[in-house]
Amino acid sequence: MNRKVNSLERKKIQIIDIIDSNNLYKLKNYIKEINISLKELNNNNFDLLIYAIEHFASIDIIDFIIKQCQYETLNYSIYDYTDRKIYYNNGYSQESYYGIFKVPLFSSISINNFKVANLLIKNCADINFIIDNFYVIRSNFKKEFCFGDIVHYLNIFNLLQSDNLKYILNKGFNINIVNTGIISELINDKMENQLSLINTIFKHYIFDNDFILKLLHIYKNSQSLSVKQLRNIIFTEKRKIEIKDSYYNKELCKKDNEVLKLLMNYDSRIQ
Repeated sequence: MNRKVNSLERKKIQIIDIIDSNNLYKLKNYIKEINISLKELNNNNFDLLIYAIEHFASIDIIDFIIKQCQYETLNYSIYDYTDRKIYYNNGYSQESYYGIFKVPLFSSISINNFKVANLLIKNCADINFIIDNFYVIRSNFKKEFCFGDIVHYLNIFNLLQSDNLKYILNKGFNINIVNTGIISELINDKMENQLSLINTIFKHYIFDNDFILKLLHIYKNSQSLSVKQLRNIIFTEKRKIEIKDSYYNKELCKKDNEVLKLLMNYDSRIQ
């Protein structure tokens, strides 16, 4: 048994080296030569597709691995014990000591490789996939459970940026997930791009193209609206994202804060 494991491990190392060299021709020849199925290398803690994505393999190699591994679905996660990332809790950095969960689509978007992300989505990867029982290990060695969607995930590891957030939203990110506390987390995290990220979310969902088309339809059909009716339309639109009282924390309200202004601008309760 040990010999078989050692043999497989040696083959895995060789295949990884070939992937690192970005040589698809050599990869095809090698797996044919040793008569191995690439999916034999995958387990709960290692996945060849995720490895290739994180090590910037070419789109052709990524596509080849997807086909060769014959995944039933690309909506899966592994727990990589070998990786250690810094994660953030209320703006303070902590280290994840015992590895992290990984998902193919999350990995590609985390490095802004949207070409690979598009390929994964074309193969039915779901932008709204949620990691079950997602957690990070805090410095006190306790599990901190979090919501396992892609936005929470990237934010925890300080990988959420305007570019990848816009990509996620444009791919049909579910607004119901936004209302699980993403805005609150961004407020509390105090990152440099905090204002930009929150503003991107609000602008995507509120007063969006559908809302503008609705107003244009009313105008085109010469429908008259009372002030009260117009206010109700705006109120309903703003309610798409819930802004809770708890978002207005003491620190936020102490000063003339741009985030505070943004919240008040989109708060449906403020007319």
